[in-house]
Amino acid sequence: AVSHAHDEDVIVVMDADNTHPAETLIPMAEKFGQGFDVVIASRYCAGGSQQGVSPSRIFLSRVCGWILDAFFKVENVKDFTSSFRMIRLGTLKALSEATGGEFFKEKSFVCACEFLFNLKSAGARFAEVPLALRYDLRIGKSKMNVGLTVAGYFKLMFRLLREKIY
Repeated sequence: AVSHAHDEDVIVVMDADNTHPAETLIPMAEKFGQGFDVVIASRYCAGGSQQGVSPSRIFLSRVCGWILDAFFKVENVKDFTSSFRMIRLGTLKALSEATGGEFFKEKSFVCACEFLFNLKSAGARFAEVPLALRYDLRIGKSKMNVGLTVAGYFKLMFRLLREKIY
């Protein structure tokens, strides 16, 4: 996509398990039209919500978010782990050129967060729109191992701090 698209084209990343409502794309496109490079559908911005998520997963997501925000501030971002994103192709091209096409190193769910930080390094301007995450409508079983994912976030944070990337 990066090699064949125009800089103003857009890529949308979203889960295909019925948890990300497609109608959220409308406010995302409106926000994108205001000149942002990455628009995130966020559970944690004003108007965002989540249904069907266990209290322990909500707690872990919030704690990880607070820690990530404390060490790796990304302007206008509250939901570091949302994978529902709209991304400008020109920004992906810049990141691809800077990294030799390696958008992230992590292989688990943590890659979404690392990708966000790498987009920041490429100069992306971020915005969020409210997401009504409907985990209660999920089709299929989650493939996420919560313990391994939390450990992966700490591994990522220590690597970024050690490499003095942020």
